Amino acid sequence: MKAKIIPIIVLLALFSVFFMSCEDSTYKEFKGYAPVYLSYKDLRSSVTEVQNVDLKNPGKIYFKDNYIFIVEELEGIHVYDNANPASPVKKAFVKLPGVVDISISGNIMYADSYVDLVVLDVQNIDDIHEVGRVIDILPYTVPATKTDLPTAYVDRDKGVVRDWELKTIKERVENNPNPYPIYYRGGFALMDKANSFSVSSEVSGSGVSYLYLSFNPGF
Repeated sequence: MKAKIIPIIVLLALFSVFFMSCEDSTYKEFKGYAPVYLSYKDLRSSVTEVQNVDLKNPGKIYFKDNYIFIVEELEGIHVYDNANPASPVKKAFVKLPGVVDISISGNIMYADSYVDLVVLDVQNIDDIHEVGRVIDILPYTVPATKTDLPTAYVDRDKGVVRDWELKTIKERVENNPNPYPIYYRGGFALMDKANSFSVSSEVSGSGVSYLYLSFNPGF
Protein backbone atom coordinates (compact mmCIF):
# COMPACT_ATOMS: atom_id res chain seq x y z
CA MET A 1 0.00 0.00 0.00
CA LYS A 2 2.82 2.38 0.90
CA ALA A 3 4.51 1.56 -2.41
CA LYS A 4 1.43 2.86 -4.29
CA ILE A 5 1.07 6.00 -2.18
CA ILE A 6 4.66 7.22 -2.65
CA PRO A 7 4.50 7.48 -6.50
CA ILE A 8 1.17 9.33 -6.21
CA ILE A 9 2.70 11.81 -3.76
CA VAL A 10 5.68 12.34 -6.08
CA LEU A 11 3.33 12.87 -9.05
CA LEU A 12 1.23 15.38 -7.13
CA ALA A 13 4.38 17.23 -6.10
CA LEU A 14 5.51 17.48 -9.72
CA PHE A 15 2.10 18.82 -10.79
CA SER A 16 2.22 21.32 -7.95
CA VAL A 17 5.65 22.59 -9.02
CA PHE A 18 4.45 22.82 -12.65
CA PHE A 19 1.38 24.88 -11.82
CA MET A 20 3.32 27.12 -9.45
CA SER A 21 5.81 27.80 -12.26
CA CYS A 22 2.95 28.68 -14.59
CA GLU A 23 1.57 31.11 -12.06
CA ASP A 24 4.97 32.71 -11.46
CA SER A 25 5.66 33.14 -15.19
CA THR A 26 3.20 34.89 -17.46
CA TYR A 27 3.12 37.18 -20.48
CA LYS A 28 1.84 40.69 -21.00
CA GLU A 29 1.07 42.11 -24.42
CA PHE A 30 0.58 45.79 -25.17
CA LYS A 31 1.13 48.45 -27.84
CA GLY A 32 4.04 50.67 -26.96
CA TYR A 33 7.64 51.60 -27.59
CA ALA A 34 10.37 48.99 -27.89
CA PRO A 35 13.98 50.12 -27.39
CA VAL A 36 16.30 50.45 -30.37
CA TYR A 37 19.76 49.57 -29.10
CA LEU A 38 23.24 50.67 -30.05
CA SER A 39 25.66 48.02 -28.84
CA TYR A 40 28.52 49.03 -26.58
CA LYS A 41 30.96 47.77 -29.22
CA ASP A 42 29.45 50.01 -31.91
CA LEU A 43 29.19 52.93 -29.49
CA ARG A 44 32.89 52.72 -28.71
CA SER A 45 34.03 52.39 -32.31
CA SER A 46 31.84 55.00 -34.00
CA VAL A 47 33.87 58.20 -33.57
CA THR A 48 34.67 59.27 -37.13
CA GLU A 49 35.03 62.54 -39.04
CA VAL A 50 32.74 62.89 -42.06
CA GLN A 51 31.72 65.63 -44.49
CA ASN A 52 28.51 67.23 -45.75
CA VAL A 53 26.27 66.69 -42.74
CA ASP A 54 23.54 69.29 -42.34
CA LEU A 55 22.77 71.02 -39.05
CA LYS A 56 19.32 69.83 -37.93
CA ASN A 57 19.07 69.79 -34.14
CA PRO A 58 21.70 72.19 -32.75
CA GLY A 59 22.61 72.16 -29.11
CA LYS A 60 25.59 73.57 -27.23
CA ILE A 61 27.94 75.94 -29.10
CA TYR A 62 31.64 76.31 -28.29
CA PHE A 63 34.06 78.86 -29.84
CA LYS A 64 37.85 78.39 -29.96
CA ASP A 65 40.63 79.77 -32.19
CA ASN A 66 38.25 81.01 -34.91
CA TYR A 67 36.43 77.70 -34.98
CA ILE A 68 32.84 77.12 -33.94
CA PHE A 69 31.88 73.70 -32.54
CA ILE A 70 28.13 73.03 -32.58
CA VAL A 71 26.64 69.91 -31.00
CA GLU A 72 24.12 68.00 -33.11
CA GLU A 73 22.31 66.54 -30.11
CA LEU A 74 22.85 62.80 -29.65
CA GLU A 75 24.53 62.54 -33.08
CA GLY A 76 27.84 64.40 -33.23
CA ILE A 77 29.67 67.74 -33.50
CA HIS A 78 29.75 70.21 -36.40
CA VAL A 79 32.91 72.24 -36.96
CA TYR A 80 32.86 75.62 -38.75
CA ASP A 81 35.75 77.90 -39.70
CA ASN A 82 34.72 81.34 -38.46
CA ALA A 83 37.73 83.32 -39.71
CA ASN A 84 35.19 85.36 -41.66
CA PRO A 85 32.24 85.79 -39.26
CA ALA A 86 30.07 87.04 -42.10
CA SER A 87 30.43 83.71 -43.89
CA PRO A 88 31.38 80.71 -41.70
CA VAL A 89 32.72 77.72 -43.63
CA LYS A 90 31.61 74.19 -42.82
CA LYS A 91 34.73 72.10 -42.16
CA ALA A 92 33.66 68.73 -40.78
CA PHE A 93 31.26 66.68 -38.71
CA VAL A 94 32.47 64.34 -35.98
CA LYS A 95 30.11 61.41 -35.40
CA LEU A 96 29.73 60.92 -31.65
CA PRO A 97 26.53 59.09 -30.60
CA GLY A 98 24.88 60.38 -27.45
CA VAL A 99 26.70 63.70 -27.27
CA VAL A 100 24.95 66.64 -25.60
CA ASP A 101 27.71 68.58 -23.85
CA ILE A 102 31.28 69.50 -24.78
CA SER A 103 34.17 71.39 -23.21
CA ILE A 104 37.64 72.23 -24.57
CA SER A 105 40.92 72.75 -22.71
CA GLY A 106 43.91 73.51 -24.90
CA ASN A 107 43.69 71.13 -27.83
CA ILE A 108 41.62 68.55 -25.97
CA MET A 109 37.84 68.27 -26.16
CA TYR A 110 35.79 66.44 -23.54
CA ALA A 111 32.37 65.16 -24.60
CA ASP A 112 29.70 62.84 -23.26
CA SER A 113 28.67 59.81 -25.31
CA TYR A 114 25.73 58.16 -23.53
CA VAL A 115 27.41 56.37 -20.61
CA ASP A 116 30.99 57.27 -21.58
CA LEU A 117 33.19 60.35 -21.32
CA VAL A 118 35.19 60.73 -24.55
CA VAL A 119 38.45 62.66 -25.01
CA LEU A 120 39.14 64.08 -28.49
CA ASP A 121 42.24 65.71 -29.99
CA VAL A 122 41.07 68.82 -31.90
CA GLN A 123 44.47 70.34 -32.67
CA ASN A 124 44.13 69.43 -36.36
CA ILE A 125 40.58 70.24 -37.47
CA ASP A 126 41.04 67.97 -40.49
CA ASP A 127 41.91 65.04 -38.24
CA ILE A 128 39.82 65.19 -35.08
CA HIS A 129 40.12 61.80 -33.38
CA GLU A 130 39.54 60.01 -30.09
CA VAL A 131 42.52 59.81 -27.74
CA GLY A 132 40.84 58.53 -24.60
CA ARG A 133 37.61 57.27 -23.10
CA VAL A 134 36.27 56.63 -19.60
CA ILE A 135 33.60 53.97 -19.98
CA ASP A 136 30.43 53.67 -17.87
CA ILE A 137 31.19 56.86 -15.95
CA LEU A 138 27.86 58.59 -16.74
CA PRO A 139 24.33 57.50 -15.74
CA TYR A 140 22.49 55.12 -18.05
CA THR A 141 19.80 57.19 -19.76
CA VAL A 142 16.98 56.64 -22.23
CA PRO A 143 15.48 59.11 -24.72
CA ALA A 144 12.02 60.51 -24.09
CA THR A 145 9.03 59.07 -25.95
CA LYS A 146 6.65 61.16 -28.04
CA THR A 147 3.40 59.98 -26.43
CA ASP A 148 2.13 58.48 -23.19
CA LEU A 149 2.24 54.93 -24.54
CA PRO A 150 4.13 52.43 -22.35
CA THR A 151 7.68 51.30 -23.02
CA ALA A 152 9.12 47.81 -23.14
CA TYR A 153 11.66 46.48 -20.67
CA VAL A 154 15.15 47.92 -21.25
CA ASP A 155 17.98 45.38 -21.17
CA ARG A 156 21.13 47.34 -20.39
CA ASP A 157 23.30 44.39 -21.38
CA LYS A 158 22.26 44.91 -25.03
CA GLY A 159 23.69 48.42 -25.19
CA VAL A 160 22.40 51.97 -24.93
CA VAL A 161 18.93 53.01 -26.10
CA ARG A 162 19.22 55.50 -28.93
CA ASP A 163 15.58 55.45 -30.10
CA TRP A 164 12.16 53.84 -29.64
CA GLU A 165 10.14 51.76 -32.12
CA LEU A 166 6.34 51.74 -31.93
CA LYS A 167 5.05 48.16 -32.07
CA THR A 168 3.04 45.47 -30.30
CA ILE A 169 5.19 44.22 -27.44
CA LYS A 170 4.96 40.82 -25.75
CA GLU A 171 7.02 40.44 -22.61
CA ARG A 172 7.52 37.57 -20.23
CA VAL A 173 7.09 38.43 -16.56
CA GLU A 174 8.43 36.14 -13.86
CA ASN A 175 7.88 36.37 -10.12
CA ASN A 176 6.63 39.93 -10.47
CA PRO A 177 3.53 40.89 -8.46
CA ASN A 178 3.15 44.11 -10.49
CA PRO A 179 3.75 43.24 -14.18
CA TYR A 180 2.52 46.57 -15.51
CA PRO A 181 4.12 48.50 -18.38
CA ILE A 182 5.66 51.91 -17.74
CA TYR A 183 4.14 55.12 -19.10
CA TYR A 184 6.02 58.41 -19.49
CA ARG A 185 3.81 61.38 -18.65
CA GLY A 186 4.99 64.92 -17.94
CA GLY A 187 8.57 63.82 -17.35
CA PHE A 188 7.57 61.06 -14.91
CA ALA A 189 7.25 57.31 -15.27
CA LEU A 190 3.94 55.86 -14.13
CA MET A 191 2.71 52.29 -13.76
CA ASP A 192 -0.76 51.00 -14.68
CA LYS A 193 -1.37 51.03 -10.93
CA ALA A 194 0.15 54.34 -9.96
CA ASN A 195 0.43 53.62 -6.24
CA SER A 196 2.46 50.44 -6.67
CA PHE A 197 5.69 52.41 -7.12
CA SER A 198 7.05 55.78 -6.11
CA VAL A 199 8.86 57.48 -8.97
CA SER A 200 11.26 60.36 -9.44
CA SER A 201 12.83 61.70 -12.64
CA GLU A 202 16.13 63.50 -13.10
CA VAL A 203 18.32 64.68 -15.95
CA SER A 204 21.77 63.20 -16.40
CA GLY A 205 24.90 64.85 -17.68
CA SER A 206 23.78 63.69 -21.12
CA GLY A 207 20.67 65.84 -20.82
CA VAL A 208 18.24 62.91 -21.01
CA SER A 209 15.80 61.92 -18.27
CA TYR A 210 16.52 58.83 -16.23
CA LEU A 211 14.40 57.22 -13.59
CA TYR A 212 14.55 55.87 -10.07
CA LEU A 213 11.82 53.36 -9.17
CA SER A 214 11.37 52.32 -5.54
CA PHE A 215 8.88 49.74 -4.36
CA ASN A 216 6.21 50.86 -1.92
CA PRO A 217 5.61 47.99 0.52
CA GLY A 218 2.36 49.59 1.59
CA PHE A 219 0.65 48.67 -1.70
